[in-house]
Amino acid sequence: MKILVVSVIVGLAAFSAVPCSAEIKKDNAEWKDSVRSKAEEMQRAFLTGDLESFIKYTYPPVIEKMGGKEKLLTAMHQSLREMKLRGITLSSVVASPPAEVHAGGDKLFALVPVSIELKVKSETVTHHGYNLGISDDGGTNWTFVDTVRARSPDFRQMLPDLPESLTIPIAPPSTNSGLE
Repeated sequence: MKILVVSVIVGLAAFSAVPCSAEIKKDNAEWKDSVRSKAEEMQRAFLTGDLESFIKYTYPPVIEKMGGKEKLLTAMHQSLREMKLRGITLSSVVASPPAEVHAGGDKLFALVPVSIELKVKSETVTHHGYNLGISDDGGTNWTFVDTVRARSPDFRQMLPDLPESLTIPIAPPSTNSGLE
């Protein structure tokens, strides 16, 4: 009898850790705003060169795949230096709320549309893309993966709980303005 009671308690605890669809509908607006806000904070950290803060929002398996935090920081600093040498500056970022929040395993997933404006000499380029938000604490905190490589086989391997119901679209083309 004790084994049955323990099994029921463990089963209920495990079930309560995974959001059910009713909870997703109830909290959807709050989660959508939270993930949008965190995605924008992450992008603003990159925009201002605060790479330490940027990395805090990066999905931990991405950091591991890049060889750890220090290697990722070094690579990002190098990328920013190369952009500066080419006359590329980041000028603004806007994150929009996701259309939906999906549950998979014990995580929440949300696809956040992001627009980043770059200045390239006399030209303004707006890049449109998506950040995949991942929360393993019921939507309180979010980390992110850029979806530019979502079609590669290792993308889903890195995200085994990613629900099939979440379709990652191909980003629309960048737009240019201000050509002389």
